[in-house]
Amino acid sequence: MDFLEQISLFLQLSVQMGTPILLGTLGGILNEKVGHTNLGVEGMMLMGAVTGFMAGVNTQNPWIAMLVALLSGA
Repeated sequence: MDFLEQISLFLQLSVQMGTPILLGTLGGILNEKVGHTNLGVEGMMLMGAVTGFMAGVNTQNPWIAMLVALLSGA
């Protein structure tokens, strides 16, 4: 793999991995615009992801996993 392919792969993965953080940041900015301060955006995203994963593994039902993730992240 040459240098340009490595740079291209790095940029592609940076965009893919940074998208959830960017969406959380945009949500925090929107909260600040309307006058609310929410310092736990990343924590809510993490709890939703962890509980959704655990519910999906234990129930084998993606709809229940999504419901659990939505309720725990809210």
